[in-house]
Amino acid sequence: MFRYLIVAVVLCAAGIAAVFLPRDVTVADVRTCIANTHVDVACAGELVGKLLAKEDAAALMREFETQMPAQCHFLGHIVGKYVYADTGSMEGAYAACSSAECASACLHGAAIAALISAPGIRTALEGVEHPLWEDVGPEAATLCKERQACHAVGHVLMSLSDDVNNALAKCDDVAPDSDSLQACFRGVFMEIGNATLARIESVPSGKQITDPDNLLSPCSAMEKRYQRACFQFLFINQTASPREVGTLTPEMTRHARIDACREATNSVRTPCAEGLGYSLYSLDSVERSFDACNRFAANEHAACVLGVSRGYIDFGEVPERVAEQCAGLGTVAAKKSCYLGVFDAVAQRYKDPQNVCDAATDSLCVEQYAAYRMNPVFPTID
Repeated sequence: MFRYLIVAVVLCAAGIAAVFLPRDVTVADVRTCIANTHVDVACAGELVGKLLAKEDAAALMREFETQMPAQCHFLGHIVGKYVYADTGSMEGAYAACSSAECASACLHGAAIAALISAPGIRTALEGVEHPLWEDVGPEAATLCKERQACHAVGHVLMSLSDDVNNALAKCDDVAPDSDSLQACFRGVFMEIGNATLARIESVPSGKQITDPDNLLSPCSAMEKRYQRACFQFLFINQTASPREVGTLTPEMTRHARIDACREATNSVRTPCAEGLGYSLYSLDSVERSFDACNRFAANEHAACVLGVSRGYIDFGEVPERVAEQCAGLGTVAAKKSCYLGVFDAVAQRYKDPQNVCDAATDSLCVEQYAAYRMNPVFPTID
């Protein structure tokens, strides 16, 4: 995948957003570019540039989140590239992408562009050489001071190395704290799963490292500290069950995945359940997703609920709506987990999540918010 970055750095060096030509283009036109199995990335990129000639990045991201929530994160990376090329700095990108729709996708795209545009890295890539770590490391560490930017660093590290273990080890070198480290890990696994960076440059997707005979591969074989990040994207990117491609309905596939999580070893079950919950936004119903979580017990149930609440908000659901559904859960543990997921997802949009409790009409929500404010870190299930 390293060679694909050469395309990216040439585009960034050329200043892809130097001139925007106003056209009568709409978000519906972008949908046409990506509404098939073979996504026309070049078409989407061109139309995003034209849309940015007519409206600012934050407004466009809000449109994408409302009209195309499932594709919004991918499109947000493209928007971020344009924003960075236009502003020339991460400070400018933070201002332009401040609303952070679609799980901060615009910031991720800007941070990717910033890293591969750094002088030492750009020079190496233009010469079809691997950048030296002495050039990559300091730039990556600077970006990793901000959690969302550190997620983008994970994307680039995976693309530079094309080796998951090496990329994860580099995350350890550049992330300043546990939250940023997990964000970097998630960037690595997201890049493995759907080759986001490569797709933006209209190149083939990256290699798959999953075992076709194991629904939980590769995450179940990873070190424990990597499993949570790995499972977050595993089921989203997993198109079919082992040995049964095209033969299972979505409901059968979902049940097979739940069964696989339930039958996993003790250390795997909780991160697996959370990742499964995160993928359930595809049901398009918070209530149905919580019902699916009911097949888990104890900690795994709480983890699944946490995944559901974070996943729906990351993919465009109104936080107050999710909090209202949290209030209807049957156990205190599930409610607490659900609220924590909501608070964290909202906070990642650089907003104070306090108001989400208004819809919940539940004193437990207020109590959990107070606890979250005391320790606003990425929530975990023990």
